[in-house]
Amino acid sequence: MRSLQIKARRENDGYRIAPNQVGNIYTGHSMVVDPFGRIVVDLAEREGIEIVDIDLNLVAEVRKKLPLLKNRCADVYAKYAATTKGS
Repeated sequence: MRSLQIKARRENDGYRIAPNQVGNIYTGHSMVVDPFGRIVVDLAEREGIEIVDIDLNLVAEVRKKLPLLKNRCADVYAKYAATTKGS
């Protein structure tokens, strides 16, 4: 789950907050990952609640350095959406 959350953060250039359950068939590791992919909190296999400060300036900094939204291919998405409409 850890590497999946870090990868997902990279695709979205923001904080990734991933809750999970512990015990029985669950793996735990509820976590918060910052926009640079650094783990802010990982609860491992314990139950609990963490309060985390979300730094919106850090999000803005990452979006400036890595302009993922600017580099998206909206024309491709629109074309695909038009071909799958009503399916």
